[in-house]
Amino acid sequence: LSEKGLLSPFQIMISLVVITLFVPCVASFFMIIKERGAKTALLILAFVTPYAFLVGYLLRITLTFLFPALTYAR
Repeated sequence: LSEKGLLSPFQIMISLVVITLFVPCVASFFMIIKERGAKTALLILAFVTPYAFLVGYLLRITLTFLFPALTYAR
């Protein structure tokens, strides 16, 4: 997407941060269920998902303030 000009390096960096903070995959989520129980796994998922988006949003706001020229794809 970057090569086609659809995403700027700024947007790619924010996407990578948000993806990194998510529960890695379905298999990992099922392992959390197996090791910690369904209730704890759902609580973890309920916390991690909004947390990842919040961190991405705060990073976007911060970087937009610091580097306004990098905000959008060219």
